[in-house]
Amino acid sequence: MALYNIMSFFFALSHPRIAYNIISFVGSLVGASVCPGLFSLHLLGIIWRSQNLKNVLRAVTMNGRKLAVTVLLGLVLVWIYATLGFTLLRSEYISEEIDIETNSEELNHYCESMADCFIFTLWRGLIDGAPLAKDVETTAKGERMEDHMGRIMVDITFFAFFTTVLLNVIFGIIIDTFADMRGSNDSKQEDMQNVCFICGIDRATLDREGNGFEEHVDSEHNMWMYLFMFIHLKAKDKTELSGLESILWQYIKDGKNQQLKIFPVQRALCLMTKDLEPDLDDPEVKLLGAQVAQLEVKVDQLADTMHGVSSKLDQLLTVQPAAAHL
Repeated sequence: MALYNIMSFFFALSHPRIAYNIISFVGSLVGASVCPGLFSLHLLGIIWRSQNLKNVLRAVTMNGRKLAVTVLLGLVLVWIYATLGFTLLRSEYISEEIDIETNSEELNHYCESMADCFIFTLWRGLIDGAPLAKDVETTAKGERMEDHMGRIMVDITFFAFFTTVLLNVIFGIIIDTFADMRGSNDSKQEDMQNVCFICGIDRATLDREGNGFEEHVDSEHNMWMYLFMFIHLKAKDKTELSGLESILWQYIKDGKNQQLKIFPVQRALCLMTKDLEPDLDDPEVKLLGAQVAQLEVKVDQLADTMHGVSSKLDQLLTVQPAAAHL
């Protein structure tokens, strides 16, 4: 039971809105007791009021695993450069600064430990594009550039691999995800506006061969009428269902695969009526028409013959009573 409660808690945290509410609550408690600045976290609520901001946030979090692995690769790369700086170029991680109070120069060592080297390399690498790029002015007078080739190679390769390639890969993942989301949303909107929800037939086909798309989705395949049918069958007493209603309810009970039989997929009555109209240019239709015409002629001849026989029979019936009277 305890494991179930723990898993339920973490499952609830996976929902962005619940996670934000918990963060806001914790921020309020800490802000009221420790740091009032944490109340500014509540301004993030604007994200839930704008669909565009939700899409931007989703573009970052949708490929979270891919972004996390790429960021981890970047940190590994920074650690490698920090290791090189700590073991080979520690003297380059020194800058001269003037103390305003004493008006004297002081040397700042930024690579006293691996942690210092890593933090400094990450900080200056992200801001300046290379960990030692802005400290060239600290080179002593009289020294040649050849004396600092290690430093130059570190800056060039760091700028090439980390700043140019890796950061652009991260930005590319986010931008591509946002573009895919926008394309997916546009495709959904296009499908909603130009394809029948019930039968899946597109607007062009219904406009060309049917009674028009708008007439079709409003009258022939109104999705709200299908929803009403589901609600009606669920609410109605099962002993009072008609024969057709019993069949539909059985499809609903049998599960998703059977429920699809209720919907006329790629079928519409207006298109079926059009399909029943004969093609007058079809040879079989022409032959059938000729046979029907011949049959009509024979029927007319038979009708004329029957009419003649009926006339003669009437004459005989009128002559016999007259002869009997004589």
